[in-house]
Amino acid sequence: NCPRTLLSVRGGHSHHHSPATQGVAETAAAAVAAVTPYGIPLNAWKVIFQAMLTTINVVCWLVPLRSKKITDNKLALSLANAFSGGVFLSLAFGHLIPECIHGFNHAGGEINEALPYMIVLGGYLLIFFVEKVAFDAHEIMHNMEAGGHAHSHGKENG
Repeated sequence: NCPRTLLSVRGGHSHHHSPATQGVAETAAAAVAAVTPYGIPLNAWKVIFQAMLTTINVVCWLVPLRSKKITDNKLALSLANAFSGGVFLSLAFGHLIPECIHGFNHAGGEINEALPYMIVLGGYLLIFFVEKVAFDAHEIMHNMEAGGHAHSHGKENG
């Protein structure tokens, strides 16, 4: 009866509707739900872990930001940037895109099977375009003013 108990705790649906079975499952679910480490309720554990994750997150961006040794090291910044890009790509391909496809499959109606992929690609390209326009606008405008010829702002040898 463990699977039914876990279904009841997680909010799932049990296919046994007899009153005797229902009462047993609810009692077992209450017993399982009451057993948490140190007697702390589940919602309190969620708050504790969220606070821990937030603290780790703040430390992980504040330390490199304040450390001159890290900000001056181009190789370390490049590796950290590549690592974070890999994390976001793995999250997208491992979790978000399959969830998107699952949502489209359960939405009902006749849809093109490439539509979820096109929406994800469109979102990526939109962010890429906005980033290029927002952060490279100065360079683009400067190149346009110079007649399309790129030049540096550094000291020229001569």
